[in-house]
Amino acid sequence: MAEEFNDKKRERYVKLIGNALRSEYQVQDVASFVQTIEQFNERDVIVLKVINKIMNKDGDWKSQPNPGIGSIMKLHPSNLVSRAQELATQIAMALGQKIETNMFTREIGFGICNRLQGFGLAHELELSPRELPLTNYAFRISVQGIRLLKLLGEPVSNCDNYFKD
Repeated sequence: MAEEFNDKKRERYVKLIGNALRSEYQVQDVASFVQTIEQFNERDVIVLKVINKIMNKDGDWKSQPNPGIGSIMKLHPSNLVSRAQELATQIAMALGQKIETNMFTREIGFGICNRLQGFGLAHELELSPRELPLTNYAFRISVQGIRLLKLLGEPVSNCDNYFKD
């Protein structure tokens, strides 16, 4: 089991460095991404991928007029907040929790999301105060989280909206 985990880490290092060398974006923080991967566990990677999948969908960004600038692409937080239950459920499923009764422990996923926030890879969205153990939570992927997933070879929607010159 430990060897398999180390093999996955080595694979991530190789992908990260290889993709950084070919990246169309200037990647200045490759060393910090290497340190992040060193501190990551498998559950961190799983949850980051779920946040990206649920909270960063094609079509989330909409063109809106902005006086003096013209039309710009914007992401309204209500799009993401409305997916809080889906996020909590998908994270629980990805972590192997049984969700049939809707009484699964959301605290595990919430804790991992907070850990990702500590790495600068996700941001918590404001919801009403949490009533344990059933209240959902909402996190969105950060620009750093998008960069890391791209460097790891993962598909990431909306990149062009996050990386403006």
